[in-house]
Amino acid sequence: MNREKAYKIVISLLFGFIGFITNFFPINFQFDTLIASFLFGLLFPMVIAQAWGWRYGLLSSTLGLGCQSMWFYWTSGWGKVISIPFFTLWVVWHGYWADKRNKIKQSKAIMNFYVIEIIFRIINIVVLFTLFRFMFRFNPPPWDPTETQTTVDISYVIFISIKELFNAYLILVLTDVLLHLKTMRTILKLEKLDGQISTSFIIELSMLFGAVYWIFASIVDFFLYYKEGSFLDYLALNIPSYSLMVRLIIIFLCLAFGLIVSRAIRRTYKSETLMQKARAELEKSQTILESALEQINTGIVITDTKTQRIILFNSAAAKILGVNREKILNTEIFKDHDPRWQLKDSKNHEMSVAETPLFDAMFNNKTIHNMEIHLKNPNVPDCWLLVSSSPIKDKSGAVAAGFVLFTDITTRKRHDEQMMKDLKMESLGILAGGIAHDFNNLLTSVLGNISLLKMNIKHDSKDFSTVLEAEMATLRAKDLARQLLTFAKGGKPAKKITNIGELVRKSANFSLSGSSVAVNYVFPTDLWYVNIDPGQISQVIQNLVINAIQSIQSEEGKITITGTNLRIKGKNEQNLEKGDYISISITDTGCGIPSDHIDELFDPYFTTKENGTGLGLTVCHSIIKKHQGAIKVDSCVGDGTTFTFYLPALPNSQPDIISEKEKLIEGKGKVLILDDETAVSRVLSIMLKRLKFSPHITTNGNETIEVYRKALENNEPFDFCILDLTIKGGMGGLETMEKLLEIDPSVKAIVSSGYAKEEILNNYKEHQFKGKLAKPYTIQDLSNILHQLTEEETNEK
Repeated sequence: MNREKAYKIVISLLFGFIGFITNFFPINFQFDTLIASFLFGLLFPMVIAQAWGWRYGLLSSTLGLGCQSMWFYWTSGWGKVISIPFFTLWVVWHGYWADKRNKIKQSKAIMNFYVIEIIFRIINIVVLFTLFRFMFRFNPPPWDPTETQTTVDISYVIFISIKELFNAYLILVLTDVLLHLKTMRTILKLEKLDGQISTSFIIELSMLFGAVYWIFASIVDFFLYYKEGSFLDYLALNIPSYSLMVRLIIIFLCLAFGLIVSRAIRRTYKSETLMQKARAELEKSQTILESALEQINTGIVITDTKTQRIILFNSAAAKILGVNREKILNTEIFKDHDPRWQLKDSKNHEMSVAETPLFDAMFNNKTIHNMEIHLKNPNVPDCWLLVSSSPIKDKSGAVAAGFVLFTDITTRKRHDEQMMKDLKMESLGILAGGIAHDFNNLLTSVLGNISLLKMNIKHDSKDFSTVLEAEMATLRAKDLARQLLTFAKGGKPAKKITNIGELVRKSANFSLSGSSVAVNYVFPTDLWYVNIDPGQISQVIQNLVINAIQSIQSEEGKITITGTNLRIKGKNEQNLEKGDYISISITDTGCGIPSDHIDELFDPYFTTKENGTGLGLTVCHSIIKKHQGAIKVDSCVGDGTTFTFYLPALPNSQPDIISEKEKLIEGKGKVLILDDETAVSRVLSIMLKRLKFSPHITTNGNETIEVYRKALENNEPFDFCILDLTIKGGMGGLETMEKLLEIDPSVKAIVSSGYAKEEILNNYKEHQFKGKLAKPYTIQDLSNILHQLTEEETNEK
């Protein structure tokens, strides 16, 4: 048993005992031959029942002997048979409905104990008119044993019924009075009532008024109406019946009035409490809403339709638009509009005020979803917004306000633009790759024949210089093909560790040949090395230097090339990953670039030159991007231009040293060729014969495999295979290599192509090729690779 339950049992028994004692001091009313007795001991079990429910009320009235004193008061007679059960049921009845009332937030009218009492009183009166009259004859009352000889008069039954009804409601009023007192609620450990202090004061005032009236009535009775007895008799000991009845009625009315006022106060306090809670909840909801509006990154503006004034403007809106929130609140959105603000739609058409989403929401009752608007104002020079708006209507359906929601999509817009540029580059790359492949095949035939021809002409011959010029022209054509391959899908750079400072000087000086423009190099002595394709980066430098020379219109023009070591640790304007980088800046003193051209500089075919192709800067952008770097431009008309590109760096690294063999080295052995271009296979065959090798030409993969298998079966295997990657309409070099490895895991194959695919040419060993030949190539290139493979084979043996 827990402490709370034990406490309730003890208090219930205590109150029952107090009621037991109280019933030995009844208030009797003598009306001629009739006596009406009021037993107030039942008040105490009723208090328990009303406070804690019928179970504790039953315990108080039964075990606590609150009702059972009747057994002692009337030693014989009908009273203990009729009264005790009904008094006990009365306590249980009200305790039960008290339980019901306490479990629901709002009791119905029938649940109120003053109303529910009527039902019990009706039952009580019916019993008085039936069972009471019947038992009266067999159980005479102590005060008149002769009543057993005659039937009880109906007037006496009515008298008893009225007395019981009055007694019942008097007990209920007193119970309610006691339960309104702060002290009683503390003893019973009940929750405080709404307005507890005020209600206790009103009840105590009512009780005081009743007590004052009682004393006043006692004085009046003693001095005016009754001369017999002492003042103490009229005050308490022997009060006349009629006077006592009047006093009790007045006290009853005082207490009832106090209860009515107290309940009115409680309802008022409850209403105020509920209103305060509602206000607090509203303020809390408003605070949460305002906090939420402040936390989100979406701009929100609400404008009153009648006044056209801004009534809500969150911090995100102020940040996106670059305005002071406090200054813009309560301003008239259209009247106070800054004319320097420009709004343009997605088609770059300037929008008037009447065309804005907010205007449509407020005056045209339109809802707009996800409209893209280009914004320019003095604080935000270039910003793209994704705007939605809708009208806010009142109860009548009229538009009361306009609601607009917008998000800054500038970054996304630029990303989309970059994606479009990349798609253009990719499309151009596919076209360029195809052209370069065919072009390199032609150059292979031309360059191979020239290299063969050069071998057969004496160096002091007049024709030798002509052949050299032809070879130089072909090599320049090779550089052109390299530019085309820069765009090719998959044509990533063939990297090696390089001294970028030396490469920049060499490339820039080559471009400056014959120019009067001065150049100044600003490089630290410890400029980091980079892992790059030297040919491609040289092409970037040459393009940028040539552009700088062309922009300089005076003879005193100057170009400054600066190299810097950078360590990027976090987010940056170029969106580079964190790590080590070098930056190369090429600054000229030329005419500069208009601001509206800067965003288009790297677009394919965009040029401001009369005879330009628009590919130079596009090539630069593509090369730098494929090196995981970035390139940017800063320029102002009349103030020159600076192009800066960034490349990943390798601190503490050394450049790759590649030794080139300048003399042809002859060899021997059988070489199987796979190439579908007749001109290429013919010149390759001639070069192999010149190097003392025996060539065998095939034009498709299936033929190559079959020839290789037969040679292997006849114990006359091929020493080397030269496989072209791209075979029109047939099996290419990669798939052919896979089949050859199944036949002979020790096959020695060289991959060749005019279409620079990084995953094969630059990583040929991963596909088990022994070497590579990028078209176009010379007999010297062929001699070097074959000699290298021969030496490797000899070393392995």
